[in-house]
Amino acid sequence: MPLAAPYIPRVKSQLRDHERWSRPVFMASLVIVAVALLLIMTTTLMARVLPLGGDRLLYMANPTDEVNPNSLSTFSSIRDVNWEIFVLDVRTGNSYNLTRNAASDRFPQWSPDGTKIAFHSNRHSGAARNFDIYVMDADGKNVQRLTTHEYDDAMPQWSPDGTMIAYHSYDLRTGEWDIYVMNADGSNVRKVVGDLETGVLSDESMATWSPDSTQIAFTSGPPRTTQTELYIVNIDGTNLRQLTDNDDHEWAPSWSPDGTQIAFQSDRNGGNSDIYVYNLERDTVRQLTDLILIERAPEWLPDGSGILYEVLVATDYEIFVMNPDGSNKRRLTDSNLDNLAPSWQPG
Repeated sequence: MPLAAPYIPRVKSQLRDHERWSRPVFMASLVIVAVALLLIMTTTLMARVLPLGGDRLLYMANPTDEVNPNSLSTFSSIRDVNWEIFVLDVRTGNSYNLTRNAASDRFPQWSPDGTKIAFHSNRHSGAARNFDIYVMDADGKNVQRLTTHEYDDAMPQWSPDGTMIAYHSYDLRTGEWDIYVMNADGSNVRKVVGDLETGVLSDESMATWSPDSTQIAFTSGPPRTTQTELYIVNIDGTNLRQLTDNDDHEWAPSWSPDGTQIAFQSDRNGGNSDIYVYNLERDTVRQLTDLILIERAPEWLPDGSGILYEVLVATDYEIFVMNPDGSNKRRLTDSNLDNLAPSWQPG
């Protein structure tokens, strides 16, 4: 114990001497480590939110896998399901959840310039749980509500020039769907075609734009029937004409970027849904897929080099892509969830 006292101040003195030269070094080291950690965290955060560069594929998926939707228009069974919007970095194969909330966020669509995403959601609808049209930035931020209809507004489609959004809306008077167009900011909402206007059609839905943004193709059919056909109309509601005419279901049209073809799904060949293309110049229909599986919801790539579509694989839908002639089919998603409503943005 007597030796302890002399050593105590000596040790303290050594510590003070050490502090005089080590504290600046320590602080500098701390700054370097902090900057490095910040860079790592920032890079990681950016990667988790949105992949930068490269081709990107938007789609919707249900992380809880509570339901397997067998119809693109089945709103009652999926209204309370937690659908989320994902973006797939095609180069790396990594997917990122852009929405992350308890609502049903569905049918995302890239804006032509790739900076915005339109979709429909029931996140602000309260007890009614009805869908409205929303737009958000490409990274999932800055969500803006464009419609406040008391009934469903769904499946937004950007015009190729980026100035308008088409969608279909439920009409309580008729109990049917009608096609509407609005400016990209939600202003100037106007009806393009509806049951009361035509008097001969019901459930006008699933709009797709012509490349010059002057016409819309859509699906509809005679009242009180399950038959649906393909139609084209000018965006002012004039020059309505029917493209297909059979007793089956023609659904989900997608206009090719060169304006010559419309891809669609149909059960005209034995009951299962397959992908077809309607040639507008020749007035002919050609079948692109022919599997026992359900193949549906075609979506042209922006450059016209391929067609995205959904395939029922086992119990889940996955996203595939093929050449415009139906060749070179390949799978883009692989999970135990339904991956639906693909939309492609080139890098």
